Amino acid sequence: MLIEQVTNQWVKYRVSGEDPKGAFLYVVSHYGAYSHQKTKVLADFIKAHPDLRTRISDDELSESFRLLTDNLHSKNEVLSPAELEWITEYVVDVNSRRAMEVTIYQQLLEASDHWDKLRQTFAWTISNREQKEIASYVLARFAIGSKRKIQLAAEFGLPQDDTWFHGYFTRLLWDRHYNQAAALQLRNVDKVVIKVIVDNLNAGYLCDAIAVARRFLPDREDLAQELREIETAFNR
Repeated sequence: MLIEQVTNQWVKYRVSGEDPKGAFLYVVSHYGAYSHQKTKVLADFIKAHPDLRTRISDDELSESFRLLTDNLHSKNEVLSPAELEWITEYVVDVNSRRAMEVTIYQQLLEASDHWDKLRQTFAWTISNREQKEIASYVLARFAIGSKRKIQLAAEFGLPQDDTWFHGYFTRLLWDRHYNQAAALQLRNVDKVVIKVIVDNLNAGYLCDAIAVARRFLPDREDLAQELREIETAFNR
């Protein structure tokens, strides 16, 4: 059985052969093509029930695709270009196919850089200009991390915001990736560093606060002295 999970629709179809249309649309809306043999399952449906091609409308496929995006999101999974195999095969309307392709591309931009190689090497039908427009939309509208924003802006030649670098720099300091933070070679970040130090102190991470101060504000003897006093009081 190629699809692991079952539902009433799926069981009904497997047991009695009833409602192949419902089962077909269920597979479309609940299983990602990247991790399942989805294209083969759908092809087997059509082979067994050729009339499904005329019984299933583009609107029904579009709605099932929308449900697919929601279902994958709930499982922290990402739409992949593999979905375009069945989309190209079964969705007739060119505009509907394009809208689905745009959605897949957008989701890959919102995801981590783990998907970048796949995205960058795939033969999309949307143009480079359209891809850049989608990237600009993602940067403007979606709450993705500072590192991801920097990556996308650099890849597509889009304007960058200093706050992204400050946010990424802060995240690196919190994660103790001091060499990576230093490699960014950011200027005028004293206020950012001091905030990280203060936040570490408030969280009870005295050693981290001291380490950040020594590495990124080595000339601030007043700050070093204050931290020594806090350390002395802490060790009493």
